[in-house]
Parts: sequence; structure tokens; C-alpha cells
Amino acid sequence: MESIDRLKDQLDSAKQEIHFYSDLYSDVDLEEIRDREDVREKVPSIGKEELLEFYQDGNFELASHDIKEGVLARPTSGTTSALAGYYRGKDEIDAHVERFKKAAGHYFDTGKDADKVMIATTFSLTPILTRQFLETDCTVSANSPFDVEKTAEVMKSMGFNTLVASPPIALKITERLHEEGYEGMEKYYFVSTGLSSLIESRIKEMYPDAQFMLQYGLAETGILMKQCEELQGSNKYHIFDDDSFFYEFVTDDGKEAEEGEIGELIVTKFHGKTPLIRYRVGDLFELEEKSCCGERVYNFVGRKEDRFKVQGVTVFKDEIEDALEPVKKHISQYQVVIDQKEEDDLPKPQIILRLEFSHDEDVEDEVRKKFSEEFQVADDYSWSRGVEMGIFAPVEIESANFEERKFRKIVDQRYD
Repeated sequence: MESIDRLKDQLDSAKQEIHFYSDLYSDVDLEEIRDREDVREKVPSIGKEELLEFYQDGNFELASHDIKEGVLARPTSGTTSALAGYYRGKDEIDAHVERFKKAAGHYFDTGKDADKVMIATTFSLTPILTRQFLETDCTVSANSPFDVEKTAEVMKSMGFNTLVASPPIALKITERLHEEGYEGMEKYYFVSTGLSSLIESRIKEMYPDAQFMLQYGLAETGILMKQCEELQGSNKYHIFDDDSFFYEFVTDDGKEAEEGEIGELIVTKFHGKTPLIRYRVGDLFELEEKSCCGERVYNFVGRKEDRFKVQGVTVFKDEIEDALEPVKKHISQYQVVIDQKEEDDLPKPQIILRLEFSHDEDVEDEVRKKFSEEFQVADDYSWSRGVEMGIFAPVEIESANFEERKFRKIVDQRYD
């Protein structure tokens, strides 16, 4: 069945069986939906905001009432502080595990030399990740991402060679293992967020021969994209072609992104009893050429919030990291705050770098200078040049100690 027809069938059943969709799509005429453009124009997309507004009592019911199988109900906060609920059926989880085996099974060793995998993620992710790796016949254990010392101790004492965690947590655990002289780290499987060049380089300094692979997915959907061997360890992916999802990559002006353009991922999960329809993920991807395997490449460029405009120029997280590259040895993690500061009775754009330093030495002046010189707001136009011209405020540095959780890399406070 064509994906548009499947989407219409999913819409029809969701309208009949789930109150949220009945209300949201009450005015949608399925007969008017003929192509992808009709979907974008006639079917509202949803995000956490719509769910929280509809289910004000917190009692989320995004599963059909006549479901005959077990359902995993999952709370997730994403990058906000408000919890929203999502549902995943048993057969949906089974399909998720099969996709994982196809997408990443070749990366892990089994049999006599099976990989020993430590899963250090938030509790809600742990059960499904554990099942993923049990299906690959690995040795699996799980420990708290918040207790870095204990997790590193367990890995060292049991000879674990593989770590599954978000990149910031993986870095913390790796630093602890390296401090204790552990030499057994061989593989990293990153979940949750994209892998920044800063974290990648810091881990490679400690374990230069370690292999990296990334899993892109959501608590709401499970694994959404895969990496072929050519893309392994990068922030680039292929989409699945098994009709599990309906993918859209939508530009800021509401059009479908084409090759060379950036679009936000909006995904529909095809599952009759626990559907998720036109869900705004909040992640941006650049559509690139096909890789050697013949599939389209989708390059993760960051969260939608992980960008800001200054003087009409859009700045992405990667450009911040490029500017921090010369001083990366000093930095474990970072956050950029863009604000305005009044100088000489004029409001000027200001950048505050919140940095977690990997060394005790005082390097703030060096970081400030290097970043200001390297950060190119436009071609041949650095931040330091803007300061000299009296257009920008000087960069400020704040020392920070980030908690073991997801956080926004870029925070724009100018319009709060």
C-alpha cells in the first residue's frame, strides 16, 4: 500500500478510537488528501505542547481502548520539564528490536568473544535497550547514568568493553575509566543526542582505537534511522524502508526539503493501536546525496533550538564547535547563551560561553580570545571583528558543571 493511503487509514482509525485525534482531526476530510503536499497543508502536526494542552489532567491515553496486547506506557520530558506520555505496543517493540538487529547487529561481536555491554541511560530507556542487546547475544548489564563512579567501577571489575549512553554521560564515565587506568574500552553506542566533535575528540584522546556508532530514535517511536558502514560513527543516517514510518523533512517555510536543504523531521508511526501522527521531532536534518549503498543521507545538524540568528545570519551548533576546536583539549562540555547587552546606550548581541573545563588550569582568557577570533558570523567576519567595530559585545566565559541529563546546547535569551 502506498504510504499516503496508509497514512489516511491510520488517520481514520485514530479519529475513531482515540479522543485526542478525534478532536484534533475533526475537520480533516480524508478525501482531500492525495499527496504529500496535501498532508502538510491539511493535517495538523503535533508536538508535546498539544498533548499537554489536551491532557491537562496528565492522564495521557494515546492507545486504542480495544487493544489486545500489552502496552508499554512511557513518560518522557525530552528537552522540557513537563512530562508527556506515549504508548508502545508489544508487537511494536518486537519490530523495533528487529530493526535494531538489522541496523546495528553487525557492529557487535557474539559467541565466544561476545561484547560485554554496559547500558547507562535513564530508567525509561533501559528495558528496551537491554532487550536490543540481549537479542544480539551480548552480555548485558545496566547501571545508573547518574552514578558515574559506580558505573565505571562495575565496568572495570567485570571487563566490559562496550558502553551505551548519551554522549555527555559517556564522556563522564570514560574520563573516570581512563583516570583509573582501564584499557578495555573498545566500542561506544551513542543514544539520545548527536555526537559533538568536542566529545568525540575527548574520548578519542583517551581511547584512540575505540569504534563509534550512533542510534537515532525517540522515546515515542523507538529507533528511527540507521547507519551503514560508510556512515558509522557520524551524525549521518539513512531512513528505514520497511513501511514502519512516514517521514517528512519540512523547511522553515513549510515546504518539503530537497537535496542541499535543511528540514525538521516530522514523523508518523504506523501502528493501528498506538499511533503517533505527524509528530514534530524538533531535530533538523540536511538532505545530502546518496551514499555508496545507494540510500539517501540525512545529516543531523542539531535541535531546532540549537541555532540562532545574529544580524540576519543563521548560526548552527557546528559553527560554534568549529570555533572551539583550537581549545577543545580544555573543554569537556559547553553551552552557548546568546543575549543582548547595553553598551554606550546601544543594545549589542552578546555571547556567554558556559564551559565545563577538563583541566584545572586557568585557561578562560585563552578560550575567550581563540573563540572570538575563530567564530565566523559571516565570511571573513569574526566575532572579534564585530567587537572592534562596536557592533558586538565581548564574549563572556562562565564555568559550569553540567548535570548528567539532556540540555540545550544553545539558549537564546534575547526574547524572553
